[in-house]
Amino acid sequence: MRLRYTNLQTRILTALITVIALVMIGWAFLNYYMVRRIVTEELENRSTQAVHRLSNALELPLWSYNRETASSFILAEMAGSSIRAVVVREAEEPNGIWLAFVQGTEGPRETSSPEELEEVRRRAYTEAEGHVIYRDMELGTIQVYTDDTLARELLGFLIFLTAVLALFLGVTITITVSMMLNRIVVRPVRDLLKSVRRVADGSYEPMKTPTRDDELGKLTREFETMASTVLEREEELRHSLQEKAAMLQEIHHRVGNNFQILVSLLHLQKDTLSTEAQTTLQSSHNRILSMAKVHERLYSTENLAWIDMPDYISDLASTLGTSFECRADAVDVQTVPLKVELNTAVPVGLILNELLSNALQHACDPNESKAVEVTLRRRDRDGGGSNDGREARGDKETGRGNDEVRGDNNGGTAELVVRDGGPGMPPEFRLDQTTTLGLSIAQTLVKQIHGSMTITRPDTGGTEVAVVFPLSDGAQTTI
Repeated sequence: MRLRYTNLQTRILTALITVIALVMIGWAFLNYYMVRRIVTEELENRSTQAVHRLSNALELPLWSYNRETASSFILAEMAGSSIRAVVVREAEEPNGIWLAFVQGTEGPRETSSPEELEEVRRRAYTEAEGHVIYRDMELGTIQVYTDDTLARELLGFLIFLTAVLALFLGVTITITVSMMLNRIVVRPVRDLLKSVRRVADGSYEPMKTPTRDDELGKLTREFETMASTVLEREEELRHSLQEKAAMLQEIHHRVGNNFQILVSLLHLQKDTLSTEAQTTLQSSHNRILSMAKVHERLYSTENLAWIDMPDYISDLASTLGTSFECRADAVDVQTVPLKVELNTAVPVGLILNELLSNALQHACDPNESKAVEVTLRRRDRDGGGSNDGREARGDKETGRGNDEVRGDNNGGTAELVVRDGGPGMPPEFRLDQTTTLGLSIAQTLVKQIHGSMTITRPDTGGTEVAVVFPLSDGAQTTI
């Protein structure tokens, strides 16, 4: 999963902006409550003062019932103020209205409608009431109602000021924090991520070590130290592997040379022996030669654990054909591209040596090509896919070795078939009762690799020997 550089910075800024917005909203609500309270107290104070002034001004007009003078005082008080209505009632008629003015669209106007005054009272923001007293005698009452015009103006200004201040602080804090995050967090994380990718790509070149002493600086320095340690250990492992590979190649080379010396000694010894002894010695010579070719191939390849079977089988068949003085094309080799482990290749090579030597001994004709057929095929993991066709041909089975292929069969199985056109096995032949050295060696080696061996007599004549053996997981079908 690829890390995007902007994710960390964006998330932190989003969280910070959210916190700032919540603080600003809380601050705005608090200011609204406080300003509303202040405005309410101010309006109540103004209403009280207006009632006090009108109480003093209306003593004589109310005493003398001078409505014109009283009206002038009330209009003067309502002019340019937030007073919504003024109601004057006589003490003798407390429920009656002596004089009342309400604020209209074109200014204050007189009214005597109780419904209109009740509507004004219901919508008033504040209400104040006072008494008109003249010479210790109460003449009436004055009621002053104010509206919320001033409150709306103050609250609108407060909201605008809060919004501007919040926007300014938000932008300032966002830019400042963004620059700080880019310098303190994002840039070091980006540099560290480049180092991680560089190491993941196999490059261990050190980057510029940060001088900062915070956690990110320490993390980057520790990562560089870890990368350097990995580089040193990788170099040590590489050198050790090269040394061991060279040593192993030298071992295989020396083993192969020793086998060649044994082959040469046997060849020199053969000329001084009888014909029967020479035949026996030649069999030992071929067995040693089959093992020598395995080590020869390991010495000449970079892969010291796997043997390329097609080349190995072709080389061994050519050598054995020459040994039995057969034609160069006496052995027809048909194999699939397959590599097997060394522990399997050596026994399979010895088995092939025994089977092919026996086939060439009985079927080799200097005038006939393809007297012997060698086939190597890979079978499916479920045991099918051999396509040998023996059941379809009606071949007769004369002997069977192991009945079951055992061992680690996770890589499937392979089948090695050697078929010749010689006289074939006698009818009474049974593989489990054989006393010949070659087939006994082959049976022992088949058991060693947990395989099975079957000998049949095809209807067309000759003998066919099939060896099935398991493959490990690493067995490769090369191309």
